[in-house]
Amino acid sequence: MKDPLSDIISLLRPVILDAKYAEASGVFRVYRDDVKGLFYCMLLEGHALLEVDGMEPVELRSGDFALVPDVVPYMFSSMDPPAPPDFRSFPTLHEDGVWRTGTSGGPVNLRQLMGYCRFNSPNSHMLLSLVPELFVVRGEKRLETLAELVREEVHAERPARNSVIDHLLQLVLIEAFRSNAEVNRSDGLFKGLADPHIRKALHALHAKPEHVWSVKEMAYEAGMSRSAFFTQFRNLLGVTPMKYLLQWRMALAKHLLNSEKLNIEEIAHQLGYGSSSAFSTAFTRFVGHAPSQYKDIHK
Repeated sequence: MKDPLSDIISLLRPVILDAKYAEASGVFRVYRDDVKGLFYCMLLEGHALLEVDGMEPVELRSGDFALVPDVVPYMFSSMDPPAPPDFRSFPTLHEDGVWRTGTSGGPVNLRQLMGYCRFNSPNSHMLLSLVPELFVVRGEKRLETLAELVREEVHAERPARNSVIDHLLQLVLIEAFRSNAEVNRSDGLFKGLADPHIRKALHALHAKPEHVWSVKEMAYEAGMSRSAFFTQFRNLLGVTPMKYLLQWRMALAKHLLNSEKLNIEEIAHQLGYGSSSAFSTAFTRFVGHAPSQYKDIHK
């Protein structure tokens, strides 16, 4: 059966922009407002405080992985000892390829892998609305192993290095998304997938986007009454079942239009529309451009 998370990650098409191995000593407080994309970090040793604009501070410890899908300023600071509010640290890159910050000459009390990536998908804004604004995965050994592999590739001059890093990063994101993450939003795809009934319906929708779905049929897949399913789905994901189906079909439509492997009539058929005109009407209403215009704009 199709996996919604894998579907979304494959359409997002993550590409690494930066990957750093960093160490800190003593007191440090790094503020970044020049964020280039999705921010991620894996603490390999020590603990620190992550403060993202508009969110509650999060304490990170060795083995924790944090990811912020949106582009927002953040603060990364020491906890023992804590950094004064007006204190600022400025990491420097050393000859060994390690970024260092904090008290000069002091013992290293924090090691981490961190960096940024971007999504090459034109659907990224819509797809990211389905995932948390910030989530933290604690103590997942598989993530630690993948993070180490990324770090090794970043500092090695091997054939196909960039391709390997991009694929490893995709694995990191999938592993993080499917882990038992602590999320800071009350609705979204993660909440839906955590519910055993709604999860069945989501898997069915992703397996057959071409099917002419009704809420009644979705409720049957979930093993619930129509009214209970509709209410539960909306409460968990923040959108109605038909709205979610439309969003997913439009994400697939953009992907298929960009691939140029199918014509508009074939895409309409794959997405469950009875005719190319019905698909074009729905796409234009949702996207703001007709499918043919969209293809020309994104050539």
